[in-house]
Amino acid sequence: MIKLIETKIYFLSILISLLVFNIYDQIFLNNFKNQFLFFLIPLLWPGVAHGSLDLAIAKRIGIVSNLISSIFFIIIYLSLSLLIAYVWLKLPEISLLIFLLISVLHFGMSDCLLETNNKVYFLEVALRGLIPIVMPIFLHKSTVGEIFELLLINPIFFDNLTLIFKKLYYITLGLFVLFSLVLIKQNEKHKTNILSEFLAIIFCFYYFEPLIAFSIYFCFLHSLRHLMDEQKENKFTIIELLKKTIPITSIVLFVGLYVMFFVNIGVSNYKYITILFISLAALTVPHMILVCISKRKSI
Repeated sequence: MIKLIETKIYFLSILISLLVFNIYDQIFLNNFKNQFLFFLIPLLWPGVAHGSLDLAIAKRIGIVSNLISSIFFIIIYLSLSLLIAYVWLKLPEISLLIFLLISVLHFGMSDCLLETNNKVYFLEVALRGLIPIVMPIFLHKSTVGEIFELLLINPIFFDNLTLIFKKLYYITLGLFVLFSLVLIKQNEKHKTNILSEFLAIIFCFYYFEPLIAFSIYFCFLHSLRHLMDEQKENKFTIIELLKKTIPITSIVLFVGLYVMFFVNIGVSNYKYITILFISLAALTVPHMILVCISKRKSI
């Protein structure tokens, strides 16, 4: 029986998306802008919101202890984001590889449900990280290629990358079969949840276009789980959680709207997507590093 609420919400979001994107396929098919606008609200909350708790995480794991250290943490966090954005513009291919590697570690460690002493714990971590990255690149090569082109990635580099990901895809499938066979035999309380989630994630990234699949997974499973985990760790009430996440989420929204409507930077709609993607990637990296440190400290 599936017990975790975020798993149930993820299943429901897939069902709703199946209905919406089949009925209105002409509006959303191969249209990144419309796909992004459809997920705008969940991308803000719980999407952006789950990263707005980073200061609370830093306090919990002892990186931040007072006002001075909080200011210092924020300066380092934002400086690292600006550095990543600058490096991405100069060295997009190297930046992409580092970003994908950190993403695999982040998704794997953040979404894992098994205890660290379970003999297939590291297999779950690997699969949770690999599936959302490897599947869309291999199964939806042309669409992902268009997205990566917006991220300033050279098409020849991407073609070479897909050859590597083809091998990774089959390795990932093999690891999933092995993991499932071992887990089924265990008396593990989250067994049904874990296997159900994996099947849903695999279906999601197989069936939907990459941006849609990632938005469903990122908003309704990864971000929700992170928020709920932090709520438990910090003993926040729902109201306290909202108070902690809404200010930074609102700032991100208002800055984005201001740039979109009032700042004339002389770029097309697709260039706006380029700026958006690189900005989100730059903000995501320090978040992922912090969460990985947090997870390592809890092992």
